[in-house]
Order: sequence, then structure tokens, then C-alpha cells
Amino acid sequence: MAADTTAVSKFLVPVRLTHQDPIFSKSEMKAANQIDVWHKFILFNIDKADKNMVLDALIEACVPLIFFPVMYQMEAKDKATFLTMCKSNTIQKLVNNKMQVRLKSGKTIQYDIVLSFLSYKDMPMNAQQIISSAIRIRYNKEMNLRKILNLTNFINDKMLSSVYCPIHIPAIFDSILRFSKAALAPSSMRDTKLNVRDFILRANNMENLCFSEKVFNFHFTKLDVRDNKLNDINLLKPFSEYKITELWLDGNPFCTSYETAKDYVNAAKTIFPHLQILDGHVIGNEDKMIPVYHRHFIADKFKLNLIKQFLEHFFTCYDQDDRIILNGLYDTGAIFSMTVGQIMDNSHKNIIKSFAMNRNLLKFVDYAKCNEFLLYGPENIISALRREPPTLHKLKYIDIDLLFSTNNSFAISVQGPFLYRKHSATPMWFERTLIVVAKEDNEFCIINDQYHIDNCPENLNYPDLAELKFITDKPVPVFHPTMFSAAEKKQLLQLVQDLTCMNVEHASKLLCEANWDIRQAIKTFMSNYVNNKISTEAFK
Repeated sequence: MAADTTAVSKFLVPVRLTHQDPIFSKSEMKAANQIDVWHKFILFNIDKADKNMVLDALIEACVPLIFFPVMYQMEAKDKATFLTMCKSNTIQKLVNNKMQVRLKSGKTIQYDIVLSFLSYKDMPMNAQQIISSAIRIRYNKEMNLRKILNLTNFINDKMLSSVYCPIHIPAIFDSILRFSKAALAPSSMRDTKLNVRDFILRANNMENLCFSEKVFNFHFTKLDVRDNKLNDINLLKPFSEYKITELWLDGNPFCTSYETAKDYVNAAKTIFPHLQILDGHVIGNEDKMIPVYHRHFIADKFKLNLIKQFLEHFFTCYDQDDRIILNGLYDTGAIFSMTVGQIMDNSHKNIIKSFAMNRNLLKFVDYAKCNEFLLYGPENIISALRREPPTLHKLKYIDIDLLFSTNNSFAISVQGPFLYRKHSATPMWFERTLIVVAKEDNEFCIINDQYHIDNCPENLNYPDLAELKFITDKPVPVFHPTMFSAAEKKQLLQLVQDLTCMNVEHASKLLCEANWDIRQAIKTFMSNYVNNKISTEAFK
């Protein structure tokens, strides 16, 4: 085997195409047409965060031709590489584009290609086989008779390893369906259609749904496209010929474009006339006075954006390593209490016993502790919350109910799964009732926080927990506090004047240039003062 590999590598003649002089002559074409070889792409002027955007742009530039990037890695601060197998017509198309791609952000990335860089025998990796294996596992792990193909968050499947497979690109989605057809069909019937009843495409950032051939049999009855980026329900029409009876759409932009629930249901039934279940609830029973389901029950729809903005701010602060950052979110007269359910998992019990103050009145023997476990004021509340280990909440999994609302206050109940980030324990469940009031400068503070921790419900959708568990590998969103209210700006301005002895005009200019970051403003002032760069007019 070693001798064969050496022999193959010996006769490879790598040829480099450069973006500075993109030409594709006979020698380059010969290298591009080598059988079973890897071509290497070298990307320039690229940041770590650009990976998905640049790979997506390259794949879309090659459509209808397809290639799958593998072994992507950053080789320097602004240079990355990956390998792929493709033929000369794909290379020709990239050369015609001057070997550069423009990202959605407006940034342009140049790249070189080293043709016939490596023999397949030197690195025997078959991207199509890896993708097909991942599909088979996704299909076979659903051990029931429903015949479920679950492609939730497929791009991040650990089975894909170093293969980049962006299912949200229509051409790749079409390829995935063809791979599925081959991977799941019986060996004696390779040309049959997909034996799938439930098709789950949740959380794939999909903006379109299209495929070139009829891959599903007519027993296909359930479609789940939650948490994607579909802007129009008519994008689901490629599935309209199948007898879909259960449909999940929640979490797509178009879901909020309907004024009433009836309009939403009618739009879905126009495409899927056999529909019986929409977003988990039975439809078509309006005459029986059965209410239509809303994931977020917000009677006052004008409050929805405000409540989501408040909760995003609250949980971003709450999930930081140090919850001292919550200072300012609790009113001076705020009240806090915590209750704990019948926790079954020993790992959960070990975590909770270090901080929980279970104010369950039914379990108190010593009722003197009722007052002890009812916390008053932000200092006591935040001090107690800081003892809880770092957590992870995701708004996309949280249900919101607006219980009460006035012009300057609201009461909400929020619930959903969450994780303790620094522990390997499985997700838990929380329920939180918050009473929030408006203060000066349109700021909002919590005056009552009732917090309950429990086991996750047994019927909680498995993909939710699997994806939430995967997200723990990612860092918690960084929180950058800003001060933009009129009262806060006035306080900061006065503080800068006291510290620097500058007049209002120059102190205000200093803060504006620092985006009202007091630390940066003082740092800039000290630097300019030491270097004699501040005009004497600033102190008049």
C-alpha cells in the first residue's frame, strides 16, 4: 500500500492557478482532469468568521456543477485552505470569475487553486459516502414505524466531520435528496422513491425549498421546516402534490405576516388541502370553538417586540459568567423567590443543592424560612443569582405568555429548556414569571421574579434538546453594556467633567467619540493630556 501511494504521488504534477493572472491553458486543464486527485484552494484576506459565507459563495458560483469542500482550516491570520474534487469545467467557471467571490457582507475574497495537489490514495476520503452515512444514521436512529428522516441542523452533524455540506443552498439540498434516495433504498430496488413518512428540515437556515425530481413516495405525510428563513409560504409548493397531513412552520419569517390565525391556517390549507395538524395543533375545528394554537400568547401584539427585546437582554445578561451585570435590571423594591421540582437526575441534584432556595410552601416544616427565602432588593437577588452556575438559554426554544399588560407595565410567563454550561448534565426546564414596570427614560425594571426549576417534560421534542446540547460548544453572546438614555448620558457627562475639569462641549465630544464608553473616554483623555494634545479651550 505504501509503495502504491508513493508511485501515485510521484507522477502528480501540481499546477497553481493564481488570482493575479487567472488563465486556464492546456497544461492547467490536464492537471484539472486528473482522475482521483484533490485540488487545493488557498483563500486570501479572510477572517475566521468568513468561513461559511465564502464556502457558500464558491458553491453557488459553480451551480449547476457541485463540489463539496473538505478539510477547511485557517493556516494564518488571514489565509485559509480547503480541498475538493472537481472537474475542469468547474475550474474553468471559477477562472472565468477571475478567481474571486463577493460575500453578502460586501467583502471580496481572492483565491488560488493548486490543481492535482494530492492523490486520493494519499487521502482516501469520499465526501458523498460520508454524507450518505450521516443520512442513514439520521434515518435509522428513529427506531419506530414512522419512517422519519430527521435532517435537523444537518450542516453541524458530527458525522460529517470535515465535509462542508450547506443544505440551505438549493443545489446542495437537491443533491442531499438524491443521496438519500440512493442511501435509503433497498439494494435490490435502487431506483425506488424515498420510503419516508416524516421529513424534518428544522434549523437549517433554508431560504428556499426546491428539488429536481420526485424523490418521495405518496406515503409522505409530515413536513417540519421550523426555525428556517422562509419568507413566503408558497415556497412549500414543491411538496404540495403529496398528501401532507401534519405541517410545522413556526420560526419562519412569513409566520408573522398574517394578521389573524385564521389567515395563517387558510394559507397553509391552500397548499396542503389534506392538512390536519399545523404547528402541533389540530385545525379545521373552528366550528367546535377549539382555539388555534399560538406559540407566544401575546394578546397585545404591539407588546411583542418590546417583550422579546427585554427577554433577549435579560437572558443575555443572565447567561454571562458573572451575573453582577444584572445590576440595574431589578427595581430597588424587587422581590424574588425560587422553587424546585422533584429533580430525578443525581447530576442535577448535585448542581442545584449548591444554590437553590426552595420556597415550596407545601414542604416547609419551619415556616420561619418563608421570609428567609423571599429575597428583597437587587443586592440580595443578584447575590443569590450569582451562586447559580453559568447557564445557557436560547430564545428560539422559549415560550412566552403575556399575562397582564398596561401602558407602563406587563407580566409575562416564560418557559423552556436550558443548560448549565460548565457541567455535562442534560438540559433542564425552567419557568419564570416576571412583572416588569417602566421607569424613567423608557427603561424597564423587574419588580417581581418567580423562578422555578424542574426536569424537562418527557414529551419535549428530541431535536430541540440535541441542538441545544450542541450549542453549548459555542461561546455565550458577549454583552457590551451601553448608556444611551438621557439621564444616564447626563450622569456620565457630569462624571467626565468632574474627573477631567473639561467644559461641557469638550467632555461631550470626548464621550461621543468613545461611544459613551466611560473607560475608553478616560483612557483617551489621559493619553491626549500626557501628550499635550488637548486645547486649553477645553478647560475654559
